[in-house]
Amino acid sequence: MKNVTLLYKQFRIAKFNKNVALKTVRHSLLLESEANIKIQRNIQMSSSNKYTFRGKEIENEEERKRAYSYIESLFYNNDKSKFDNKRFNHIKHKFRKWIKSEKTASKEKQLFKKLLDFDGDVISNNKNISVEKVIDNFISIESKIQRFNDKEKALKEFVELLNLKKNCNFDSSSQLNVRLVESIFKIPIRNKVDLNPDIQQEIIRKYFKKYFGDFEEVLSVIHLDEASAHVHYFIDAKNSQSGECDFVQRQYEHCLKTFELKDYPLKNSDLNKEQCKVIGELLQDDFYAFANSMLEIYGMKFRFSQLELTEKEKERREIIKNDTSKPIADREYNTANYYRKLARSALNYIKEIFKQNSNDSIAKRKAQIVNSKILVRNVDFEEVQNEVEQGILKKEAEVNKYFFKELRSRKKVI
Repeated sequence: MKNVTLLYKQFRIAKFNKNVALKTVRHSLLLESEANIKIQRNIQMSSSNKYTFRGKEIENEEERKRAYSYIESLFYNNDKSKFDNKRFNHIKHKFRKWIKSEKTASKEKQLFKKLLDFDGDVISNNKNISVEKVIDNFISIESKIQRFNDKEKALKEFVELLNLKKNCNFDSSSQLNVRLVESIFKIPIRNKVDLNPDIQQEIIRKYFKKYFGDFEEVLSVIHLDEASAHVHYFIDAKNSQSGECDFVQRQYEHCLKTFELKDYPLKNSDLNKEQCKVIGELLQDDFYAFANSMLEIYGMKFRFSQLELTEKEKERREIIKNDTSKPIADREYNTANYYRKLARSALNYIKEIFKQNSNDSIAKRKAQIVNSKILVRNVDFEEVQNEVEQGILKKEAEVNKYFFKELRSRKKVI
């Protein structure tokens, strides 16, 4: 059984990091600038990319833009000019104080508690609260109400703010909470294995559905226009059941249960640095185990295994890390440079065949190239022959013209 490395990477994007979220979504939805697209993509293959938005396949640019707008809306801005959160919290504090007071009538306490509960479940409560009805209920309380005017004013103001909070989709929770999670599933080219990208997507989709089904899949993209086919998978980190942005905690709890961890805190936020590292590694192990179980079901003759971090591998990763800090056009590991390298390699190989077999017919030399698995069926062999005979080197743009079809097939040129 062949062991294959897998790039499975997860990015947790906090609510305050809206720009980071939109940048990666633009990349996934092919909504970047034309200059970036030309550098990063094989534009001849971009039309073959597959996009799924909230469970429905989408195709054209207009639909992709709508998907982008929806994800942008997850990172809505708090409009403090409309909503006074400080005042809102101050009134809530008053309610709690009055509820604890022995001087507050029981029916008053019930009214205050009901309004606080409504705020706690504001997501599932679609209708506005009637200010008039709340005040009428308050006035109708038969027992004597102390600080009547203060309480009446607080009730009226609270209900108005509560309705505004719901209608403007105000987010009063911490901006440090994770709101979007992106996972990348990619098999590095050096493994020399083919796994249908639809299967890649199915693996990651089933993993999240099985273990984190309360978090909606908002976007899944299969990229076929880069160096290797891979999947970008996005979930909304806001729990569809609780309304809380608690994906990180739920993922941590899954890890505690799966690996039966004993001496770990109940909350993910209480982990120390070393424990965080261990949890990260265990989550990788968990996904690898699930992915391998799926490979077995699909009858694949290879398994995913994590690469041993030798000194050489650490050095290679450091080079890649430093490379990603450069402008895209200057990176060694961008798609355009990869294609140019393949094109030069293929052209040089073909030239050698023509030089070594100058007396053979063109048909025979074509057969030799195809049999060697160079896979350049759309090459204009007559032009290559003329080039060899005249000693003329083609420009890169012309080289790409010869090889685009086979580069799109994503099969390695020997």
